[in-house]
Amino acid sequence: MSKVSEAVFDLTELEELDLPDNYLEELPTSINKLKNLKRLISEVNQLRELPQAIAELSNLTVLSVSKNQLSVLPSNIKHLKNLWRLYSSSQQLTMLPDEIGELKELEWLNERMETGDYSSKYKNQLTTLPDDIGELKKLKVLLVAGNPVTLEEMIQVMKIQKISSHTYETGVLFHLSFLFGSPPPPQASHENTDTSKENLNLDKTSYSRFRGMPR
Repeated sequence: MSKVSEAVFDLTELEELDLPDNYLEELPTSINKLKNLKRLISEVNQLRELPQAIAELSNLTVLSVSKNQLSVLPSNIKHLKNLWRLYSSSQQLTMLPDEIGELKELEWLNERMETGDYSSKYKNQLTTLPDDIGELKKLKVLLVAGNPVTLEEMIQVMKIQKISSHTYETGVLFHLSFLFGSPPPPQASHENTDTSKENLNLDKTSYSRFRGMPR
């Protein structure tokens, strides 16, 4: 599937939109019609940018756009005031927008290079984090493995005491988890890969091509 049917954006009561493992090169601006959307999953596609209209999804709590070709995240992402999980790992990101510090509900931020993707053409190259990331008072988990961010940089920016680090075998690659509670559970795998028309689940609240993403 190379594009999303416009009919989907007429489902104004939609709460979940799951579109992974396709060939999507863009998300249309008409996505802003989905005012009730809470979860947007568009990982493993070919997105080069996110539409500015995504900032109008004020009820969004989970945004997963990992494994695309994004070089930047839009600065107006700051308007997603209810966002508590952001997955944008395995991209071409070299920096995060300063405005990310305005996502006051954010608890989980994943910018790492996913397991098994170390030979991938697309991988984040974050060398630093915006100062305002320290304003994310509810942040519990920050994953940056595979980025050239130093441990010293992490400690300085986050300014918090509880830190767990594990060094990978190759270079200074850190998997850093900032935890105020229990360790995070492993990310669910894509169990359902059937993308046939018969397998589409299309109703008033959910348009999905697979199940298994963490909630």
